[in-house]
Amino acid sequence: MSNAAHINTPTLSPLKQRFVDVYIETGNATKAAKRAGCKCKSDESFRVRGSQLLKELDLPIQGLLTAAGLNSLKILRTVVQGLEAYQVQVFVNKDTGEITEHRTPDWAARRGFADMAVRLKGGYPKQQMELQFGMDGDKMLVSAEFATASSAGDGA
Repeated sequence: MSNAAHINTPTLSPLKQRFVDVYIETGNATKAAKRAGCKCKSDESFRVRGSQLLKELDLPIQGLLTAAGLNSLKILRTVVQGLEAYQVQVFVNKDTGEITEHRTPDWAARRGFADMAVRLKGGYPKQQMELQFGMDGDKMLVSAEFATASSAGDGA
């Protein structure tokens, strides 16, 4: 684990303790399940197991973040920076030594930070939600569609 704080919870098994520590560090239940040592055979299994562990542990996320030294302002600044993430490629002209940079949006990072922002604002609803991502010039557009209980079951 990098700079994340270890929060000792003596009632947890060693695997669940590792899961909590990695979850605090990454904010990602799938990664936490993998790095904690869950015995899964596929990425989908790790995703499901990570989700199950979050539900089992019923982690008080805000308390864990505070204990790890992450206050609301730090989290907000990090999310805002992440939503504007770029990949930078540096090119050096062999003849002149001139250095140029090419910046392109890092869509994978931006999607991850958009997911984090939704979770921090109260999480996803219990009903199914589909996020649509698009571009309008330099702005990323995100829209959500929610499946209602009546429309999800009637085939409409």
